[in-house]
Amino acid sequence: MISDILNCTLENLVSRAKKEALSATMAGKFIRASRDITRELYTYPYALNPIIKSASNKFLVLAQPRTGSTLLFDLLNSHPKISCEGNARNAEILRKRLAFPLLFINGRTKIHCDKVYGFKLITNHLQIQNIKNEERFIENLYDQGFQIIFLKRTNILKQSLSIMSANSTGVWHIEKWQDQTTLTKKKIQVNCKLLMQYMEALQRQEKQYETILKNLPHLGVTYEKDLLGADKHQQTLNRIFEYLGILSRNVETSLLKIGSESLSDSIQNYEELVETISGTEYAKFLDE
Repeated sequence: MISDILNCTLENLVSRAKKEALSATMAGKFIRASRDITRELYTYPYALNPIIKSASNKFLVLAQPRTGSTLLFDLLNSHPKISCEGNARNAEILRKRLAFPLLFINGRTKIHCDKVYGFKLITNHLQIQNIKNEERFIENLYDQGFQIIFLKRTNILKQSLSIMSANSTGVWHIEKWQDQTTLTKKKIQVNCKLLMQYMEALQRQEKQYETILKNLPHLGVTYEKDLLGADKHQQTLNRIFEYLGILSRNVETSLLKIGSESLSDSIQNYEELVETISGTEYAKFLDE
């Protein structure tokens, strides 16, 4: 079985490498594709080795895009006993299609066996991995010993606009050592019809995952209440450390906040946006 898995994996990866190499029009894309494939090839032998033990303490953060998950992972990595994959400098492990997602995750826990291991499960990762039964996939991870942290954002208007802005500008995160001129972005033109579709989709998805987690023990974290203000970071992380059963440590982040809290300062067609949303259930988010 092991040899079949490795042979199948190698064939798939070689085939994928050729396709991605041919489609990569820039050196950066080719390098990223090569790193992803190398990491996948490197990880499976760990997963299949029965002698190597996996991390005894492990967790996942289930979240939608632009809910503060990168900030949370950056803060978590302040702890010397925690190893998180999915912060600004460490690629999310499920962002590219894998041959065997659960096996790959198991391998990552073995590579980081001396730490409290955590990874980011962004909701679109489940589609990328072609997971047919998302509820069972999450239950499998829980059965394997993963503790679950469910991170969400209350203001889905600002969440949707953040997704659209990042897609438009290509700027997803800024660290303190980087060029900060990108923080003063020009106002963006918002496709209001698309914005409504984003909000409706995010709302449906959040309800779906709330249903999945209804019968699974988990810790809830909310961006606005727990992460938006820097003065809340230590308190929030202390709660998470307690949930994970480890001693508290002082935390700090290397990330800077992108964008303005005022929508009128960042949206070029702000009046059109207000007109579109007024009278809908999303109008309440304009005042937050």
